[in-house]
Order: sequence, then C-alpha cells, then structure tokens
Amino acid sequence: MGKLGYEIPATGYFGNMTDVAVRDFQRKQGLVEDGEVGIKTWTVLIDKTRPAQSLSDKFLGEQDLRDFGQKHKLPLAAVKAVNEVESSGKGFFCGWSSKNPL
Repeated sequence: MGKLGYEIPATGYFGNMTDVAVRDFQRKQGLVEDGEVGIKTWTVLIDKTRPAQSLSDKFLGEQDLRDFGQKHKLPLAAVKAVNEVESSGKGFFCGWSSKNPL
C-alpha cells in the first residue's frame, strides 16, 4: 500500500489505518468496498505495484545456491532442499546473493 501512496505504519496487524486504506483503494479501483483483501483486491494490488519486478534481484538463482553451499561448505543438495522447503522452490528472499555477499 505504501507504493500506492498510503502512509500506514508497519504494525504487523490489520488495524484501523489499514482498513481505511484498503477501503479507499477498493473504492478508487471500482471494487466492492468491504475492507477484505480477497482475490480481486490482491489481483489489482499486484497489478498496480508489480512486486515481482521490484524484487527480481532478491530471488536467488542456481549460481547463488552453489556459491552459498561452497562458502559455507555445505552440499548443494542440502542447500537446495532448504531452498525448496523454505520458499516452495521460488528462491529465498534475503539480502545475500553472489553479487552482494554478507
């Protein structure tokens, strides 16, 4: 919501400010203004913010997994197993990459 101009503090819960922002967003997008972030609201939010484009450099690729395994002396199979469990195979979301090692 912040990318769309809504100033909402990160509280970790869906409070009154979030509810007001969601309802405003829904109204402006011609959606049912119910305050529920259901499939239609999520679809429009994703379309408007394009999160995958802004996060593309945050997902690890094959080489990142290999580099991580070598750096920490771990078998590649173990690194891949954790990657699969933690991220459903879509890559870890973290600050570490072969381009930006910790």
